[in-house]
Amino acid sequence: MNFSLKIAKRYLFSKSENKAINFISWIAGLGVVASTFALIVVLSAFAGLKEYSIQFTGAHDPDARILPLNGKVFMASKNQLKQLENLAEVHYISKVIEDRVLLDFKQKNTPAILRGVDAGFKNVVDAQNSIVYGSWMENEYQVIMGNDLARTLSIGIMDPSGILSLMVPKTGKGQITDFNSAFRKSSASVSGIFSSNDDKEKNRMYSDINFARSLFNVGEDEVSMIEVKLVNPKSYSKVEEEIKSIFKGAVEVRNKLMINDELYRMLNTEYIAVYFICTLVVIIALFNVIGSVIMSVLDKKADIITLNKLGASQKTLVNVFKFQGFLMTLYGAIVGLLLGVLLLWSQIQWEWFMINYQLAYPVQIELQNIGIVIITVLSLGFLASYIASKRVKNIVS
Repeated sequence: MNFSLKIAKRYLFSKSENKAINFISWIAGLGVVASTFALIVVLSAFAGLKEYSIQFTGAHDPDARILPLNGKVFMASKNQLKQLENLAEVHYISKVIEDRVLLDFKQKNTPAILRGVDAGFKNVVDAQNSIVYGSWMENEYQVIMGNDLARTLSIGIMDPSGILSLMVPKTGKGQITDFNSAFRKSSASVSGIFSSNDDKEKNRMYSDINFARSLFNVGEDEVSMIEVKLVNPKSYSKVEEEIKSIFKGAVEVRNKLMINDELYRMLNTEYIAVYFICTLVVIIALFNVIGSVIMSVLDKKADIITLNKLGASQKTLVNVFKFQGFLMTLYGAIVGLLLGVLLLWSQIQWEWFMINYQLAYPVQIELQNIGIVIITVLSLGFLASYIASKRVKNIVS
């Protein structure tokens, strides 16, 4: 094995008398460098866009969300909430009651999702910054709603021209004989209107949690979800099982990506598609490696015959050219990877490439992507070298 490797290194770095073979070898090496460079840059740029998209799409989403495993609500006693707050990875928590309501304002009706939040909600989610008119709720009978809802109802801040009614169907059996008695009703005024690019926020409104408890007839220790702000958002995996143990397995825990699962699936699908397209470029570049190794085999035909007569086995000679092709791929991958990481780092530091005059193209250097690039290029490079080195058998057979 050491003999084959030494000969392979010698063949790789020595010049052939045939200038065409030297040219093909240089083209093959540059092809590996360029394809590796392109793969790491594209994957890192896509990772940056992915992070950027999730950051703005989930503006009202916490680092982690605790949801009931079954039903709409789950029990969260004071003792359990205290245990949750005492976890080392948990920074703030907020209790939430959420359900559907029917809104009525001056004979205009529209369904909405009412989310009742406690005072700690502002510590968990930076929802106040999305308010474009008015302010956050100051008492129990005020709500804030999305811009689309406000336009549908034609309602303004503290609108004196009418009463905003919120209605929820009462649970029960049998026929409805009186429409008014079939609903629980409450009234509120709009203290603020928020704007969001997130589609799931367009029909949502926020109220005080006690207002929501009364309207939805929910018990004091029952919650629809608990929003959690983590000390480090990346520590979700550490805290997930601890949270489940506090609530005895009656809940599921989702991180920010899982909350935006539709977007997450779409981005993952796009990521896989981009990866395969870039891998195709790598495969095309590695055809040059196959050609280079085959040309080297033909050029070194006399050496192969001589080494075979001196006792080198067919397997040893095949390994010589297998190593030659693999080393060409390895060195090309290292150079391409270093150049790619250098470009990405410079983009993060100095923002060479801009989407517009204010926003630099987002990129993110991830060890996962570096690992994927290395494994992909070297695996395909080994396969290409293996295929090309088989040509030696035609000479020594």
